[in-house]
This record gives sequence, structure tokens and C-alpha cells, in this order.
Amino acid sequence: MTVSYLGVIVLTVAMMVGGPASAQTSEPWRAHVTAFTDKLYGHVDDTHNQRNYFWAKKLAAADHVALDDDVIFAAAMLHDVGSMEGWEVKDQEHGDTAAAKLDQMLTGTDFPLAKMERVREAMKRYELVYCVMQPGDALFFHSNLLHASARNDSDKPRWSMICCYNAKANNPYKEAHHPCYTPLKKVSDAMIKKVGARRFAEDQSNVAWLQVKKDQSARTLKKKVAA
Repeated sequence: MTVSYLGVIVLTVAMMVGGPASAQTSEPWRAHVTAFTDKLYGHVDDTHNQRNYFWAKKLAAADHVALDDDVIFAAAMLHDVGSMEGWEVKDQEHGDTAAAKLDQMLTGTDFPLAKMERVREAMKRYELVYCVMQPGDALFFHSNLLHASARNDSDKPRWSMICCYNAKANNPYKEAHHPCYTPLKKVSDAMIKKVGARRFAEDQSNVAWLQVKKDQSARTLKKKVAA
């Protein structure tokens, strides 16, 4: 599992130079970055990068901070390039790789040269915290923490059980396919055995925690892989 803090890090680096924030316009370099990453990432879900960009801006707005939108956009969208085939460097953190190869990514564009240094620093400060765990280990983290689980490149299966608990006061502001607050109903310990037996029976009513045909995340992933 990996835990990322890019939104906060990019926000910090973008604030290094004062002055008004750059307006998000349709500069040619942004179109170049979007086309470049779309082609490079292919079927890989790059909403992670879009979320980094979105939340960095959101954090800044909440604190009434003026920042550089160019720096945020470039760092958020391009930092993962360092992990892609043809760009990655063995035993080097992908943020450092992306920072070292930033010139190659933006060659021939109208990206402001004066801002390249801050984009590199934002990329290098993208922290990956690897949680290497053993069977039986448990990991606890805040529900608002950006996190991900990379692909399993080992020759062994990787099973996990994920339990999500969130405070009622931290309910999502907008309903989506992820669950919102639902009151917990206490039951007796005997129900664990009873429900466990039904979980693998033909009748899974009220016990099936994941229904593939109805789960939006599963359907979206299937479409991306098929494409």
C-alpha cells in the first residue's frame, strides 16, 4: 500500500513565490501535457493525478492562499511519468525520475521556464510511504488520507480485508457510488456465524457486501481494461 501527500507538497512548493495565482487558461502546454499523459498512461486510471491537482487547489482556497496554478498542474499530471515503461529508472523513486526528465516532457512547449525549478521540487517531494506488511498485520489510517494499493508483482497472492469507518461529521458532501453515513445496528455475536454461512449460499440477500453487477467502480474498471 502507498500513501501520498502530493496535494499538500505541491501546494507548499507552489507558494514559494508570492504574487497572484496564475489563471487556468487553455495554454498550448496544458493541451500537450494532457495528450502526452493520456497516451502514456493508456488504460491506467489517472484520476489519482487529477485528484492531486483538485485537492491542492481546494486546500489553498480554504486557507485563502494565492498559488501558482501552472506549477500545481504540471507537477500533479506529470509526476507519475517516472514510473512508466520507457521512463522509469531502476531503484529510483519515480518522483525523482520525473523531476530529472521534466525537460524532455515539456520540450517545445510554451511552459514558463522560470517555473521549471518549482515543478521539479514538487515532484521530488512527492512522498511514497511503503507499508510492507506480514500476514496478520493491520494498518490504520485516517479516512481522509490519500492512499493507494499498487499492483502485486510478486509470485504470491495478496489478500486483504478492508474495514472503513468514518465519523458522521465527515460525511461526503455529495452522494456518489461510495457509501455515505449509515447508522450501525448492533447484533449478537451469533450473527457473525449465521451471516458468514449465508455469504457463500445462493441466496445472498442482505449479506452480499459486493455485488459486481451493481458496483460502479467494478464496472468502470472492467470497461477500462476491455478498452
